[in-house]
Amino acid sequence: MCGVIKLFKRVLWIIPLVILLSTTNVYAATFDMDLVIDQTTVTKGENLNVKLSNKNLDENGLASGQFYIEYDTSYYNFSCDDVTYKQNVTSSEIDCNVSNNQIIIMYVDEDAGDSPITNGEFLNLKFNVKTGVTTTTPTTFKLSGEGFSSVNGSKVVNLTSNSNITKTVSIEKQKNSDIYLGTLSIDGYNIGFDKNKFEYSIEVENNVSKINIKAITNTSTSTVVGSGEKELVVGDNKFTLTVTAENGSKQNYVINVKRLDVAKDTGTIKENPQTGVNNSITVIVFILIAGAATLYFTRKRNFFPKI
Repeated sequence: MCGVIKLFKRVLWIIPLVILLSTTNVYAATFDMDLVIDQTTVTKGENLNVKLSNKNLDENGLASGQFYIEYDTSYYNFSCDDVTYKQNVTSSEIDCNVSNNQIIIMYVDEDAGDSPITNGEFLNLKFNVKTGVTTTTPTTFKLSGEGFSSVNGSKVVNLTSNSNITKTVSIEKQKNSDIYLGTLSIDGYNIGFDKNKFEYSIEVENNVSKINIKAITNTSTSTVVGSGEKELVVGDNKFTLTVTAENGSKQNYVINVKRLDVAKDTGTIKENPQTGVNNSITVIVFILIAGAATLYFTRKRNFFPKI
C-alpha cells in the first residue's frame, strides 16, 4: 500500500510539469533555496539540525518540488523519520528517500495549491554524528532542487534554484568531561582525600603561618588552579581549588583551615596534627625531665663536696 501511495505522489508531482508544457501563458522564474545550519562545529554523538529554507518566491508560493541534499555518510547518520515539517507541511505531503550519500525529498501540496510553501524554513533534517570520529574533520552539505508554483488560472511558474548551496560543518573529537582531582594533600596533614568529597577542614597551631596544598587532576586533559603555598591568618582561612575539564565543565574543591589564636586558646588541650602528640603531655614530660636533671646534678654536687 505504501508503495502505491509513493507512486501516486510521484505522479502527482509531475502534474504541474504537464500543465506547464500544455498551457500557453507560461513563464519561468528562479527562487533562492538555502541550507540553514546554526552550528559550525559538532562533536561525536551530537545532533546537527539542517534546515531547508526558501526566499524570493513569488506570491503563488511553492506547490510542489523536488530537493536533493548530499551529505557525508561516513560521519553522519540520517533517517527520514528525523524530518520535522514547518509551514503546515505534513508527512503525507513529503516523500523522503535516502540513496547512497543523497537525500531525495519530494513535496506535493495535497490541497492542489491552496496552501503552498512560502518564504522561510519549511523542513528540518536532524543528523546524528557517528561516534568513530577522533580528530577534527570538515564535512559538507549540498542542496539543489526545483519546484513549481501553484496554479493561477492558466499561469504556471517553473521555479529553479539559482545555484547549488554548500555548507561546511567541522566535527571535533569528543572532549573529556572529567572534573575530578586525582590527588589532594596538605604537607604534614592527613585530610582523608576522596575525589567525590569537595570540602575539607583542618586546624593548625598558631605557630603555623603557611601550608602547602598539592593537587593533581584525575585526567591529563583537565587543569586545576588554586594549589600551592598559602599564607594563613589567625582564625578561619578558606582556599578554593577549581578543576576545569577539557569540555569546559568546572568543579570546586574547598579547604577550610583554622589557625589557632594563642591568647584565646591558652589552657586548651590541642593535639599537634603533625606529630599526633598532645601539647600538655609534651610540657609535662619536659618538666619531669628538667626536674630529674636538676635533682641529679644537685645530688652529684652534694656527694662530691668542694675541697
